[in-house]
Amino acid sequence: MNTKKNIEIATGVVHEVPEDLENVLVANQDLLAKWNKLTPLARNEWICWVTIVKTPGTRKEHIERLSIEIMEGKKRPYCWPGCPHRRDSVKKVTMKTPIQLFIESKVLPEYQPIVERFRTLIKNKYPHLKEEMRGGTEKYYGVPVYRHNKIIITLSPTKKGITFSFAEGKKFEDKYSLLEGTGNKTLNLRISKTDDYKDEILQYYIEQAVG
Repeated sequence: MNTKKNIEIATGVVHEVPEDLENVLVANQDLLAKWNKLTPLARNEWICWVTIVKTPGTRKEHIERLSIEIMEGKKRPYCWPGCPHRRDSVKKVTMKTPIQLFIESKVLPEYQPIVERFRTLIKNKYPHLKEEMRGGTEKYYGVPVYRHNKIIITLSPTKKGITFSFAEGKKFEDKYSLLEGTGNKTLNLRISKTDDYKDEILQYYIEQAVG
């Protein structure tokens, strides 16, 4: 939502309202009211239709037609194939990996840097480890795991931080005294603050997990 002189001017899905169109909307309160009631997608199509043209004269004509047609109740430009920029944006979203979508949707923003730093460490130091999503049911979502012939690390987000579960953690030496758990094999490393994450600590445990 843009504002101009404390006047609310709703934007599109991809595009912001350009200044020349903004001036026209502000100058006509009835038009602005109808504009703000359009869906974000509809507004986006109008904005793209106005801004995609190459000449100032055509752009001015499009703004004039927009003003008339929205006042007539039209929702989108006539014979307009759709905003190509929005389609590009959709493509970018669909190209995200399951791991990336998991991080965005399941990991709290304050803990996402922990996950990203861990993934960078894996990529740079342990490229032979296979990262994949495991599990997932209607009741429980899947989580990232890391394989070295078999699953050796599972990453799980919580409301209090990130838990790294080491499948053979009971066999590890633990000079940092950070591993927790009561299982027969698995032990967990919990990190609740970005400042507490240290590559050297994770490497210490990963080296033992790899064996």
